Amino acid sequence: MKLPCSEKQLIQLLNGLCQAVESILLTGMTTASKATYDSLQTAFKEASQMRLLRLGSTLKIAVEEIHRFNSHDPLFSAQRLNFFLNRAWIISHGLKLAIQKKDEKHWQTLTATPSGRDINKLNLVTIGVSKRVVKDTFCAFEYRLRSTSRLKGIPKGSGFIWSVVFPLKKGNKVDPEAFLHLAQKQKFRPIDLMTEKINCFTKIKLIGEQAPFRIILTEQSKVTRQEVFTDWFDFIDWNQEKAYQRLQQHKPTPFELAIELQEEVFLEDWFIESIKHNKAEKKWHYKIIAGDLCFDIELANGDKITQKELKQADKQQFKAPLFGLLHYEACQLRLQPLALIKKDKKPKQLAFSNQVKGAASILRSMNF
Repeated sequence: MKLPCSEKQLIQLLNGLCQAVESILLTGMTTASKATYDSLQTAFKEASQMRLLRLGSTLKIAVEEIHRFNSHDPLFSAQRLNFFLNRAWIISHGLKLAIQKKDEKHWQTLTATPSGRDINKLNLVTIGVSKRVVKDTFCAFEYRLRSTSRLKGIPKGSGFIWSVVFPLKKGNKVDPEAFLHLAQKQKFRPIDLMTEKINCFTKIKLIGEQAPFRIILTEQSKVTRQEVFTDWFDFIDWNQEKAYQRLQQHKPTPFELAIELQEEVFLEDWFIESIKHNKAEKKWHYKIIAGDLCFDIELANGDKITQKELKQADKQQFKAPLFGLLHYEACQLRLQPLALIKKDKKPKQLAFSNQVKGAASILRSMNF
């Protein structure tokens, strides 16, 4: 079994990590001193360097939550910290067992080592984009794409995902959307993917055995804009029966996040049944009815754009199909709305403002 370093060094790292997590879990957060924080931060860096992707990403979030606790940040979440500390402990013990038993299959599962296939050319359009901002840490954008031509073994209209992450400096008031105007190594700007045009991706890697496939860009990859795309309604399809079958066949594990089992959905004959405001959580809850299903949408107070667009679309005679990500939580259908597919137009992205930001405003927001 091929390991990223010597077995002794790896076991030492995993033992130290388990002890640090156990110390916090057994005696409480009062033990999360600077030394404990530094220990977990070091473990995160070492795990990342060793390409232990699942362990590294888990530790990253746990370290962020400990930092929030120590700095009395109102964004601190005890539930999130507890989940990721326990997850780090389980992964560490699992990796140790895999090493000791020479179990390569178990090792591959816990390290989440991606294996992909090379693709020379792929034409895609963007259906929806999600945005996630973690204060003083990073902002991330996830593009949900569809193929406009057939690829060997992959039919036209199949789903793809491309993600981009930008680090945020502490105290720097950066407009997250400004980052989308920054050129990537492949000489394109992420904002260029949010148009009505087809984008040609060349020399990329695809991760996954079924749609939506994840796109990995390499140094040789290129992204170029092609002709305008108009057949957006060709993509509107969601098979509830197949979604139900996937849900029945799914076997959850301790490593899963609450949103890990997701569905890309299109809701056509939908309407807003009720809107409620939770002052304590500073969130709005929209109950959406589509057919015989009820969906719960949770929006932050500051998400004025999505609230405005949903209310306006609900009043229209022609109801624009709603595209979003569905996950299952506490026996409820939780929907993250991403876009409205308006008639004869490109999808209206719900996570972004209508304002077109120029170069001057971008530089001001980045505050170098």
